[in-house]
Amino acid sequence: MFCKFCGETIDRRTMKCASCGKSVGPLAGGVGFWDLAGQPAPASPAAPVVNPGEMEQLQGWNPVNYKNGKQPAAKKLPILSIVAIVLALVLLVMIIMMRGDIRTLNRNYEALNRNYEVMEQKYVELEQRNAELEQKYEEVSSERSWFEQLLDDAVGNNGGETDPQNETEVPEDSADPTAPGNEGYPDWIIKQPKEEKLKMGQIASGASVVLFTLDVSKENLTFCWEKYDMEAKDWIEVDEEHFEVEEKEITGGIRVSLKLKVCSEDACGTYRCRIVDENGLEYLSDEALVMLDK
Repeated sequence: MFCKFCGETIDRRTMKCASCGKSVGPLAGGVGFWDLAGQPAPASPAAPVVNPGEMEQLQGWNPVNYKNGKQPAAKKLPILSIVAIVLALVLLVMIIMMRGDIRTLNRNYEALNRNYEVMEQKYVELEQRNAELEQKYEEVSSERSWFEQLLDDAVGNNGGETDPQNETEVPEDSADPTAPGNEGYPDWIIKQPKEEKLKMGQIASGASVVLFTLDVSKENLTFCWEKYDMEAKDWIEVDEEHFEVEEKEITGGIRVSLKLKVCSEDACGTYRCRIVDENGLEYLSDEALVMLDK
């Protein structure tokens, strides 16, 4: 500290300055500066009085929550854990539902397979039945042809009477001088063509239709269907554009059919079939008429 008279440094424990010999007395401020200045040191401001609870709020901590002088970590809500658990539950429910749907689909698939196998078996049985019916139909058709031939022979030999159904209009000058006459048909002609009628419904539909059939029991024959042309006054071979000739084996022989590709009124007229054997001999079938059924 300093002497207030001469300004020399003196020991604070002494009451007298060694330089000037004057007594300095006790220092007021304890530091010597205000003593030298001759003024009392200003009073220190009093510390504010703070309650313990307010102090804890100001410092942001609570002694109860502290242990060993360390502040514990702040607790966070387990939001991510809750979201993960919810998602896991949702996925579990979806998996359970999908497994149920898969089992249902498997049962439906197995049922469809069983139905398909049953239907396939039924289809095979129907195919076999259809083949049997076709064979029966051919047998019945062959027997019917034989019976019709026998009936025609019986009617022809019955006092010269003829079947009215076999009477057809014969065009004038329709005989072919190069072909033998139809007297005494060969026995291998089983069934002759018959008169046919075209219905308006068939013409409207434009579908194909079989006009005539000719059954024979001899092989190595050539068949040529002809139509009488009223303008040319002659027999003209049917064209392949509008007609089709089909040959099919039947029990005891061959069936030759004249098929009209598109049904129309132009098909009306008189037809016959020219038959040529392996020796070049020609035979003519009966003439048959195609009429329009109105």
